[in-house]
Amino acid sequence: IDDDLYVFGDNLTILGRVTGSVIAAGSNVTISGEVGGDVMAAGSTIIVTGPVHGSVRAAGQLVQVGSAVERDVVAAGNTVELAGTGRVGRDLLGAGATVTINGPVGRNVNTAARDMVLNNVVGGQVRSDVNNLRLEPSARVQGAVAYTSANPMDIAPGASVGGLVTRSEPPAQATPPAGLGVVDWLKGIVGLGLFGLALLLLFPRAAQRTN
Repeated sequence: IDDDLYVFGDNLTILGRVTGSVIAAGSNVTISGEVGGDVMAAGSTIIVTGPVHGSVRAAGQLVQVGSAVERDVVAAGNTVELAGTGRVGRDLLGAGATVTINGPVGRNVNTAARDMVLNNVVGGQVRSDVNNLRLEPSARVQGAVAYTSANPMDIAPGASVGGLVTRSEPPAQATPPAGLGVVDWLKGIVGLGLFGLALLLLFPRAAQRTN
């Protein structure tokens, strides 16, 4: 397709080449073809296995990137994973219960997660608001690691950090109204437009007119 592609439905699979950007919303979205622009996707499961020459912005229960992304990856979900076959040319921003980075990241990593695992090269620095942070044996952070957590970082033998490692204790905060923190977090991490798509998919009845 020599243009942008907009697709909406239940189970979506994109196999061919798209010269522009892909905007997709569905229960299960799989993008295996080459994308010349950006990918913006919302759904329950988002799988990207084709090369992306722009950035990936995705929100879902599972967001998995298993291909080369030339620019940034911005992902929010219960599980966010950069697979070992994946690569991010610039920055990775991830938020979720579990964030796993098995592929290399060219610049910086910024995350908010319950559990974060790093198992490859990061060309810049790592910043994380996390409960548990682990560096696996193949982790190589060229810059600093600054994280906010009640628990010390777990560094496996063989992992390395080129800069300073700084841990901050999480501040005591008043409990926000139920759901407010999640809503603000989702809007901030994926952007307002994709947030709207995610709400329509996760809470479809909210979009229906009541009699």
